[in-house]
Order: sequence, then structure tokens, then C-alpha cells
Amino acid sequence: MKNVLLGFLMATCMFLMIGANNEEPIQNIEDKQIVVECEASENGRYQAFGGEINNSRYMIDTQTGVLYVVPNKAIKDFKNNRVWKRLSAESNFIEE
Repeated sequence: MKNVLLGFLMATCMFLMIGANNEEPIQNIEDKQIVVECEASENGRYQAFGGEINNSRYMIDTQTGVLYVVPNKAIKDFKNNRVWKRLSAESNFIEE
């Protein structure tokens, strides 16, 4: 019992000594902010998913919102090249 109590008190003192410092509290948080600039990456741009009803495969371009599909014929026929076909309209209805 004495060893457990002694270990607890030593750990408490250690945490108090680690946390002790002479710095003043931060008055203006904007002074201590770190700004990190990173370049845009192509990772994760295209997200693919499947449909349960007709067993289709879809892919969306997350930057432009364009939706693509692989036709069911290409999924069943492995010899056929699996080509993503654009499902979205060519014009952007938001910009019109």
C-alpha cells in the first residue's frame, strides 16, 4: 500500500513540474496561430461507388461534380474494355 501511495505522489509531482512554466497566458490567440499552406493534391478527386438496384458502378469527380458510369454490359463482359461514360449533362446548370 505504501508503494502505491508513494508512486501516486511521485507521478503527481512529476506532472506538476512538467506543467510549470514562467510564460504568461496567451492574451491574443491570433499571435500564436500557425498557418500551414499546402498544395492541392489529386488524391481523392475521383470517388467510386456501386448501386444495389441495378448493380451499376458509378464514379464522381469531386472537384467538378461530374458523374460517370460503367454500363452493365461492360461489367458482365470481361473481354470488353471497361470505359467510364459521362452520365452528367455537358452544360453546368448552375452557371447558366
